[in-house]
Amino acid sequence: MRIRPVLTAATAIALLAACASTREPSPGAVSIDQVRRLPVASGGSVEGVVTMASGTFDGGFAVQDGTAGIYVLPPADSARYPAGTRLRITGTISDPQNQLAIQPSRIQVIGAGTIPDARPIRTGAVDEASEGLLIRVRARVTGDVLDDQPWGWKLMLDDGSGALLVFVDAQAGIDVSAIRAGQWLQVTGYSGQYEEHREILPRTQSDLRPIGEP
Repeated sequence: MRIRPVLTAATAIALLAACASTREPSPGAVSIDQVRRLPVASGGSVEGVVTMASGTFDGGFAVQDGTAGIYVLPPADSARYPAGTRLRITGTISDPQNQLAIQPSRIQVIGAGTIPDARPIRTGAVDEASEGLLIRVRARVTGDVLDDQPWGWKLMLDDGSGALLVFVDAQAGIDVSAIRAGQWLQVTGYSGQYEEHREILPRTQSDLRPIGEP
């Protein structure tokens, strides 16, 4: 993966997050949606399920609960958390390169959780409301795959509602060699932002799947 500041900055960030179930956060923790509404540099605690494992792109990961999702920057101890792990995260809120995230000061493993289903969404509807969530789009590739090494590859999708950037990180180990302009794909991944660009970031090869034209 390209080491972009949005995913690796050691700036203050708060977040935490996720679970597909209706389980309430323990005392002192709030929903991810509430955390996302706090001012930058605020501190807080959230609980959620890991939807994007540590090491998919860098040492950070993403979490989600029944209200929203958020990215967690790499912890200082370099600990790794697999998808499906339920965590309580305490940290500080920040928005490097316009993507809200958390720089964690403490991470507690609560146990195992259920990874939420990816939310179906139109390519033109990926916005601030979806940022941090696990989403799924079905759309046509509108141009050639662009080589963005050493960070990865870029391609554009459009289902008729508006263009969406797909960023395939080199560290994710996804093969894009068979993708061609005009092909229809189903892409599942993290709904993110880099500066002014909304994007979806697939996590594994199965997140990038050719489909027939609807």
